[in-house]
Amino acid sequence: MTPPAPDDLSRRRRSFLIGWGVPLVVVFTVSFWPIPTAAAAVALAAGFGWMGASCLFNALRCGRLHCYLAGPVLLAGAVAVLLVGFDVVALDGDGVSNVAWATFAATALTFVPEFFFGRYVSRRGG
Repeated sequence: MTPPAPDDLSRRRRSFLIGWGVPLVVVFTVSFWPIPTAAAAVALAAGFGWMGASCLFNALRCGRLHCYLAGPVLLAGAVAVLLVGFDVVALDGDGVSNVAWATFAATALTFVPEFFFGRYVSRRGG
């Protein structure tokens, strides 16, 4: 197992809460609360966008493999919920919710490569 990088923000309680904890609460709350579709899309996009940006920042900071993969997935999920929520892209059923759950699932899958390649990727200095 790869030892934790001292500059991994996901390993610190305060930075984890700011970068991922609060947006996760928002995203899960919106996922289960009956609010208008456009409002849900904006809230979900804000949460996914914040977490995606946090992941990319953390990836550049400490080299966390999951963050390199999850950042773009979360940002794509943010764009997708906006497109579906504002009927730019039409999906059958509850499209915004389906996109949100697909984003969660895809993000969860970004942890899998860490089992094979380690938690952190080596970064070249200089």
